[in-house]
Amino acid sequence: LSTVTIDTCVTGVELPQPQELALPLTEEDYESIEGMYFTVSDSLSILEYFNYGRFGQIGLGTERQYQPTAVFAPGSADAEALLARNIASRLILDDGRTAQNPDPARHPNGDDFTLGNIFRGGDTVTGATGVIDFRFNQWALQRGADVFGLIENDDTALTTLVAVLNDEVGAGTYAALKTGPVGTDAITTAFMDKPAVVSPTGDFATLDGSVDARFLDSRNRPALAQTFTDIETSGAVTVVVNHLKSKGSSGDDVGDPTDPNGQGNCNGVRTDAAAALVDWTATDPTGTGEEKVLIVGDLNSYGKEDPITALTDGGYTDLVADYHGAEAYSYVFDGQLGC
Repeated sequence: LSTVTIDTCVTGVELPQPQELALPLTEEDYESIEGMYFTVSDSLSILEYFNYGRFGQIGLGTERQYQPTAVFAPGSADAEALLARNIASRLILDDGRTAQNPDPARHPNGDDFTLGNIFRGGDTVTGATGVIDFRFNQWALQRGADVFGLIENDDTALTTLVAVLNDEVGAGTYAALKTGPVGTDAITTAFMDKPAVVSPTGDFATLDGSVDARFLDSRNRPALAQTFTDIETSGAVTVVVNHLKSKGSSGDDVGDPTDPNGQGNCNGVRTDAAAALVDWTATDPTGTGEEKVLIVGDLNSYGKEDPITALTDGGYTDLVADYHGAEAYSYVFDGQLGC
């Protein structure tokens, strides 16, 4: 697109409500709605809960399902058709948490799973709502996150976002981490969290060129770190949100021209920043003693490029590749998928 004119048609509108989703769905159907916010208005039967205790996952379907070879001869067209219908008519409801064996487990109704609040196979779930997501070779509804690393323009944008969200879902649901200006660029990093679920612990910290000369903050935006503690479990993690230099702007003035191997401009700038991140996070920048660190944000690098390799060589795990596989993607550029 070029010579684009943008007109604001309306302001002050409410956030969109989740769209309705109806099963059965094909693989192509799911691909077209991945990452979108949906609610399943129909009642779904609880089919499977083998992974509930460990991963918080429950299999739901339009009705109880039979093994194809329990009702049809193995290899028959009827058996194959029933298998296909079973797959298209089921969906995983995921609790949205990544920790294994969460305690307490989360009931499909949103409350804790207790002896007074249980479920059994065949019980029904109505109004399941979440974001369509693909992981572990299956489609699922995720319930969302409790900490959000943001890339935004200024404190006004962050304050406005929190206010609009709270107007929609309830006062105090979201809160902004108060850091003041981070860096001098028009684009900066920030955090938003759910104060009923997590609590910021220790001090926030920033990584820029004054901390490590390899982190060139005239190109990269300063990294922002904060430790968050789960209020129920007391488990904690330090989250570091980043926005490394883009591939599009020239790096000639810092001796970092276009990479001949297809990694774009400023690949060295990003790689040096990643190496600095590894060393900085090892110093406990938030002063909490927390060893678990999650690096998020826009690293402007694909999974096999030098900056990501610098992180994995430094001991970090590529969670997207680990959980979604080598063909997972989060971005489409020039008609090509990547993550």
